[in-house]
Amino acid sequence: DSADTTAAPAADDEPAGDDEPAAGGEAIDTLKVGVLLPITGFVAGPGEDSEQGLQLFFDQNGADGGTTIEVDGVTIEFILEDTGSDPAVALTSATKLVDVDEVDIVIPGILASTGGAVGDALGDRTDVLLLSPYSCNDDFTQRAPLQGYARPGGWACSQTSHAFGLWAATEANNGEGFGTVATACADYTFGYEHCGGFVDAFTANGGEVVDQIWFPPPTQDFGTYSTQLNGIDVDAVMALSVGGSAVPFMTAYSDFGLKQNLPLLAGAVTTDQSVLRAMDEEVAIGTISHGHWAEGADIPETQAFVEDFEAETGKIASYY
Repeated sequence: DSADTTAAPAADDEPAGDDEPAAGGEAIDTLKVGVLLPITGFVAGPGEDSEQGLQLFFDQNGADGGTTIEVDGVTIEFILEDTGSDPAVALTSATKLVDVDEVDIVIPGILASTGGAVGDALGDRTDVLLLSPYSCNDDFTQRAPLQGYARPGGWACSQTSHAFGLWAATEANNGEGFGTVATACADYTFGYEHCGGFVDAFTANGGEVVDQIWFPPPTQDFGTYSTQLNGIDVDAVMALSVGGSAVPFMTAYSDFGLKQNLPLLAGAVTTDQSVLRAMDEEVAIGTISHGHWAEGADIPETQAFVEDFEAETGKIASYY
């Protein structure tokens, strides 16, 4: 609210030339980027896709299979660390990247829980920048914004699910909307925020959430949860399962007869390509899902990437 007191540049001031840093800047010849990815653990599948996407970038930009690129005379070096799909491991790995490898930028993993742990520890440091294309914590850009946190090409955890909740209440079910739903979501940061966005928009537009079920990742046996859902009288189920839990959740939803009676509204990554590869077709068909990435989108850049990724890996590109 205070007046802007920044002085206008004098008429004879000249911008810095191409070969000199701006005032207060410092020329560098090397930039280090620490990349945290779940190479092991229950989201190792998405982690593998992320690593292969990075390697495709290196290969296309003259890195000859390595993990460095040259941009305008600056060498950009990428250092990969495994999070083990675990926030505590991610925090230890991030500390190693910053204090031992002396990286300038940290990409804090895939899971919102790993991103949260790293963000809480490093997000207010002025010597490290967090770039988060995957981990989507709402807190860091809304409720408790971090100074050193940026989200290039990424999203907020509740972003697409708000739109999904609006659609479910007003346009689904042949334009009549669903009146009641139950939710079944992963019991951790992303589950809370993604499910919360859906519930917020669904109830704001006249819908009623009759019951909410939470399961800890990485749950593999969904028999008990499926039985619970079978006993709830609702029009549809909204569910969010991640990584190694997605296939057993979807399989149980079909095997326990829920699919035949209750439309399944799937949270973004529940039907991502990284898990669809391991899922039987009859289990997946009929599910209504949403997200901020679709490999079939009619966008030239998307189609070019999908073609390149499939040629490199033999796989359809996932969100990761």
